[in-house]
Amino acid sequence: MHDQGKSFAAMNEQGADLGNFYPVGHIVAAFPTREAALTVQKSLQGKGYTADETRYLSPETVVEGTQRGLDSAGLLSMLGSSLRMVQLYHDLAEKGRHFLLIHAPDERDDEQVMSVIREQPHELAQKYHRLTVESLGGELNPTRDTQPG
Repeated sequence: MHDQGKSFAAMNEQGADLGNFYPVGHIVAAFPTREAALTVQKSLQGKGYTADETRYLSPETVVEGTQRGLDSAGLLSMLGSSLRMVQLYHDLAEKGRHFLLIHAPDERDDEQVMSVIREQPHELAQKYHRLTVESLGGELNPTRDTQPG
């Protein structure tokens, strides 16, 4: 499987935080290997999620998209947490982490998605709400430098 659909920058389906990535109603998860990300994607699709609802993003796609976001960030975006999230994703992608962007509009979806994500090694899982980003799990430690597979 390759990156599905549009670029990371174009994944902003439900609003933007001053031009930065802010996918309300989605979970962003980072995995140390492509295999782990694709296993989660396949499991979710087996539970009825579509390819559009479970987008795989390669490290290269995330680096490219986040770099554009970092380069074009405005002053106001630097005051909130969204720019820090973009930087975190950029750092993880530069270390070879693989990502899934999963549509999860309600708490029931969150629970189902996280039960599948927890079956694989993952570095982070974050849910984007209208005004907050909630950590759902993983080892939110972008300085850890394990070898990706």
